[in-house]
Amino acid sequence: MIRALLAAPPVLLGIAALVAAFPWPLRNPALADRLRRLAPVAAATAAVGSALALAALGLRGTPPVRLILSPWLDGDGPALESNALVAIALTVIGLLGLVAALRALAEEGTAAAPLAVCAAAALMAAAGTERLGLVFGWIVLDATLAVVGGGRQGLLAGQAGLFMLLAGLTGTRRFYLEAASLVRAGMYPLWWSVPRSRPAAVWQAIGIRLAPTVAGLAMALQVITPSRSEAGMSAATLGPGLVALTFGALLAFFARERAAALDWTVTAHAGLAMLAIGLVDPAGQAVAFVLMVDLALIFGARYAAEGLGAGRAVRLVRFGAWASLVGLPPTLGFVGRWTVYHQLVERQAFGPLIWVMAMSALLVAPDHPNWLPSPRARRASSAAVAVPLVLVALSLGLGLAFRWLGPIVAASGGDVPDPMRLITARPSVLLLIVAGPAIGWLARRLQVRTGMRDRSQRTRRALRLREPINATGRVLVRSGAILQLRSGLVAGRRSLALTLLAVVATSVALVGGDAARPAPAWPPVGQIALLALAIGIIATVILPRAPALTLGGLGAAYVLGAVVVFGGDGGARGVIAAIKLIVGLIVVTMLSLSILQAPLGPRTDPRTERRIDRQIVSTARRLRQVPGTAGRVRSDRLVPALALAIVALVGLGMQPGVLAPYVGAGVLRIGIVLASGGVIGTVFAGSALQLAASVLLALIGSEAIYASLDAGLLVSGGLAGLQLLFTIVASFFIGQSPLSGGTPNEPARGDAASVQPEVV
Repeated sequence: MIRALLAAPPVLLGIAALVAAFPWPLRNPALADRLRRLAPVAAATAAVGSALALAALGLRGTPPVRLILSPWLDGDGPALESNALVAIALTVIGLLGLVAALRALAEEGTAAAPLAVCAAAALMAAAGTERLGLVFGWIVLDATLAVVGGGRQGLLAGQAGLFMLLAGLTGTRRFYLEAASLVRAGMYPLWWSVPRSRPAAVWQAIGIRLAPTVAGLAMALQVITPSRSEAGMSAATLGPGLVALTFGALLAFFARERAAALDWTVTAHAGLAMLAIGLVDPAGQAVAFVLMVDLALIFGARYAAEGLGAGRAVRLVRFGAWASLVGLPPTLGFVGRWTVYHQLVERQAFGPLIWVMAMSALLVAPDHPNWLPSPRARRASSAAVAVPLVLVALSLGLGLAFRWLGPIVAASGGDVPDPMRLITARPSVLLLIVAGPAIGWLARRLQVRTGMRDRSQRTRRALRLREPINATGRVLVRSGAILQLRSGLVAGRRSLALTLLAVVATSVALVGGDAARPAPAWPPVGQIALLALAIGIIATVILPRAPALTLGGLGAAYVLGAVVVFGGDGGARGVIAAIKLIVGLIVVTMLSLSILQAPLGPRTDPRTERRIDRQIVSTARRLRQVPGTAGRVRSDRLVPALALAIVALVGLGMQPGVLAPYVGAGVLRIGIVLASGGVIGTVFAGSALQLAASVLLALIGSEAIYASLDAGLLVSGGLAGLQLLFTIVASFFIGQSPLSGGTPNEPARGDAASVQPEVV
């Protein structure tokens, strides 16, 4: 039963997202639309109920239980873990999904995107401290965020966080785990890992922005164990927390619209929670837990209230959320902020105390008078306004009843005394909290009177790291173009290909069978079929110049690699096979998006444009041919085909007797063929897309061989992250026009520059 309750929240939220995403095939359109909107509400309600039941069992002392996601691996694959903290995190994420589904009733669209992100965030939160479960959940959440609007910049930040997570899980440094938690929660500086809210649909940030933040903070509370040997405070945790709080507060203060201000305020609030973990005290863990719950409640209310007008109920919601953000008693935010200030005073850390107080004052500054209201909801009603009111009331109720919430707070591994009983003992702390709104009001008034907001565009771009990222992309593309022209690789790639083939043939010959034993004449029929399929896939990737064929061949290569790894002679490797399929889907999707965002080349037939929608024509033309790619002469196709034939003969005739006890012969054959084909494709690539696909082919083949030698965490996550990072870097080059003439002169600025949209 506990395993079913543990799996229920992500599964039910995923079902709710699918139901909301696709129309119902009913004859009555009105009934179909109503069911499409109400069914996600029912599924999200069931998810919250199952998470509450799991939390009740955990608080009653039920032992933790593991749910193996891959039972065919005998407990070695990804798993979920049930404990009280996981159950509470699932309850909070399920509540966010329910609020998004209810808020969608007031809009024309559905809550498919927020619910999908909530489902992925719940999967990651349910992993607890299971290493493979965290890696698997991280990749699923990254893929979901990329689909709903995170883009390639979000994937880049997410995969950088995955590397930090792997370094922390396989090592002993807390810093990597703390950095990974910051990335997962969408905190500064890698804030791209969580998409910003859209001004036209701010309410969707309830799931898209808040659910990953809660999952990141829950992961931090699970995997970051305070060390009692550390004296005072942990600078490794206080530093990133202060950075996120500082830049989040500054960007929220200088924002040009309410949606952006809310996003950056969420970042700063999460930074305060990470700072609390750095206190290295049971109270710090408990405060971070309280701030995590408070973040979900008050910002869920604020996002849900956007677009519902400016009536009395909406003003009450905003005031209640503002009071909790300030830390006024008896809200739940008062518990968190009072304890943080009290701990800093007790440790005589007056520098961090003054800085936290100043940044908190900027967060609670009044709205700028020039901020425009959010677009009005299409179906706004009193019932829609009741949703954020309930969240604010819940935050107030938890603050009033905090003295009775000891068992729940203890789930975080810490304890916090009731601040309402200690106000008289430390009245100075309450004065610090109350001084925040006054300082924020003065700062806003000074900004409005001096016109500082109108001159802050360059400051905002610098704080968001927009200019450094765009400059890095331009330097990357320009350096690659110059290197390609001046290195002479283009002119001598045929001889290089023959040299590499000789190296491959010599290396394979060294992996020969035992001379005392007669080698079999032919490999089994199944291996011959897979070998022929591998050669066909390689030919599809490197010989045609149509992007659709290249992308299709690359996707087939990932499927082939997963099949070979899963059914290899070295034993079943279901985890790696599943990760390869997920990574393949993400990689092909990213490269497809890069092609679709590339500029068009030749003109389109105007008669065709009149008959078919222009967007469809543009998409078809981008997937049919890379713009500006010159046609290859026959020799340019003949030499790669000859090289592939040699690779096929080498793969067919090799006798891998030396590695046979460690790597199955079928896995070794297919791996070497894919890796060799990737090398050949890299040499003869006619476009950036073919170059990227060829390198990925080589990585797929190498990973298939290595997976049979070591099926550990680095194979499942590290190599997957490497492929995703390479794909993101390669996407900077896709769509770039070929350099004219092929002469070794320095290219013009327009030839090697910007094919990517700016980071916003």
